[in-house]
Amino acid sequence: IFLNIFVMSSLLRRAPKYRGSWMNYQSHRTYFTGSRYSGYVNYFHNENLFGFVVREDAPEREYYFHVTDLHAENIPRVRPLQPVEFSIIEGRGGNFMARDISALGGQPLRYAHANMKLKGDERNRNLSELPNSELDRHTGVVVSIMPSGKGGLIVPDRLNFTTLGYGSQEIQATGAQRLERFSEVEFFARPTKNSNRDRAVCITRRGGGLITAERRNTGHSRRLLGAMYGPNDIQAQIPKDFAENRRLGYVMQYSREKLYGFVLPFDDPSAESGLFVHIDDCHIYGARYLKRFQEVEFNVVTDASTGKSKALHVSGPNKTVLRSVADNRYIPSTLTTSKLTPDETQRYTGSVMSAANAVNYFIIKPDAKGYEPLIAYKNNVRALGVKRLHLDDCLEFAVRESAEQSEGQLLRAFDITAPSGRPILCEPGFYGKYLQSKMNLPVYQSELPEYDMSTYTKGTLLTGYITHYNSTPKFGNIEIETMDSNTRYRKVLFKLDDCALPSGNLDLERLFIRDGTKIQFELDHVDYDTEFETVNRRRIWDKPASSSEEGESSSSSGQEEEHTSVNRRRIWDKPASSAEEDSSSSSSGPDSPEEHTSEDGDHGFHYEDVEPLMHIKAINIVSDGLDFLEVSEMHTAPPINTDGMSQTTTRPQSFGQGTPQQPRLQLDEHEEPSKRSDADSEESLFDEDSSEQVKF
Repeated sequence: IFLNIFVMSSLLRRAPKYRGSWMNYQSHRTYFTGSRYSGYVNYFHNENLFGFVVREDAPEREYYFHVTDLHAENIPRVRPLQPVEFSIIEGRGGNFMARDISALGGQPLRYAHANMKLKGDERNRNLSELPNSELDRHTGVVVSIMPSGKGGLIVPDRLNFTTLGYGSQEIQATGAQRLERFSEVEFFARPTKNSNRDRAVCITRRGGGLITAERRNTGHSRRLLGAMYGPNDIQAQIPKDFAENRRLGYVMQYSREKLYGFVLPFDDPSAESGLFVHIDDCHIYGARYLKRFQEVEFNVVTDASTGKSKALHVSGPNKTVLRSVADNRYIPSTLTTSKLTPDETQRYTGSVMSAANAVNYFIIKPDAKGYEPLIAYKNNVRALGVKRLHLDDCLEFAVRESAEQSEGQLLRAFDITAPSGRPILCEPGFYGKYLQSKMNLPVYQSELPEYDMSTYTKGTLLTGYITHYNSTPKFGNIEIETMDSNTRYRKVLFKLDDCALPSGNLDLERLFIRDGTKIQFELDHVDYDTEFETVNRRRIWDKPASSSEEGESSSSSGQEEEHTSVNRRRIWDKPASSAEEDSSSSSSGPDSPEEHTSEDGDHGFHYEDVEPLMHIKAINIVSDGLDFLEVSEMHTAPPINTDGMSQTTTRPQSFGQGTPQQPRLQLDEHEEPSKRSDADSEESLFDEDSSEQVKF
């Protein structure tokens, strides 16, 4: 009789109807046996009704459970990343399983989400409207994910608050940055400048733990790596066998999707494509990813499977623990009120907070906690090639006082480099590999010597790379290739008329030559009286301006911008209308100085001659290994930026047609790059085909 009663009571305890009663739940709490462990749900299958939980104090293992092991109020379900408490028993074959799963503190699990049940018009408030919302952590449930996995929507737990958008780059993960639908997360809420919808940043598990998207053995190892270091750890745990012969370098490329990249060693920058590095070989506290230009220390080993060299036990300099998320990263700009000390001899570090290819300025946020952002200009960046900056790029810089009213009283960063004063390298492909070998040479064209034409024999073919091409005046720049790693020459000019074009009907107005194309060519002297008339001119706006020091500072620094019109320096004294820009581009001539008048009758601008920087041009240009130059035609006219250069073919046409405007700074370090002005509909969030740009 006693055995029958025990069996019946066990069956009743596992019945969903029985578990729905709070009183019956309280009556069987005493049946929890053994130790209780806190953890979270790592995975749950809604159809087959099973899943896995992970202990917080032992993240290397997962424990299987079935839906009948849940103690829930109504619906016997759990969500991914939901905090739980459970017991562990040993099953068949020595496998351990989770049993008697409840919420923390032994409370019943709650699957129903009150705010999710409300109608859309009833959720009409934003979390950013709450007092201290930028400092408070909020919780919610992921309800929608983009097909690409690069973003989605989160419904907050608070009643009557609307959904938030998020980007995958904000997920604090041990590896892949992705979330499952209906995951429970914690985050900061930030307002969006161009949308009525808030966005979630610094997304973690509830309680601030890192998120691991992988399962099984890969998930086990990455959870262990994520828990390896704490906030007070400084020195990395480098094995004794790898404590010596360590090398320094910086991260040249890194993919957060593929979790690997390449490191450029300082002592051997000519290493082909850099050294391979995987995120699992890095000693990092916090979110596990690498940032471009981040300074690292590592050992070099040979991969047995591929036979190629790779970086192992990657740490910070002097075997320190890497930290990809700086202390100042998620502090709102309204609370970063301290200013760095303007000192041209002192160097600071920071990360790119906002940047766009269409404008010359960008925003840097210092790594030091509590310090306000700085404004910077790309012509003050020391780079080997194109200056294409991305969000979170690591930079080193000096600081000076602001020079323009439009800079919003922000300090200005200048002499911007990668850490340790190294020039940044953004060029991909073969041209980028070539520039690696020139890492220790000057980067500004004025500091480089011109090719010695006295030693050149007419008709001799040289090799090089096309660095820029402007389809409007139809000329560009070429870098001469040298095999000597200690020699680099000043760039030379070239015209489209001097190129051997392929046969066929080509629309020269839409012709595009890809940057980095390897070519062969001959050299000749430039005759500025008959060609390249617009290269050696400086445009000066005559309208009275509140500040013109930006142009003066950039011209006095001797750090020329590396555009096709290298010897033309443009100084903006006041924003001009589009009519003025159109007028200037259509009526400009070779004489200097000359004055123009805009359509509104106001005084326009004039040109002044400058000393030519380049005196050599390339002729008879063909692609390397071919008898003609490889070109392509664009479907639309190339966009023209404010320097008269068509920088890329993939840039939206709207990037180039406007005249320069004074910067309108939005110091919003987590702004999602987007052209959309309204993100009220969820469909707009999932429009992956829309081109994106940063809004300032």
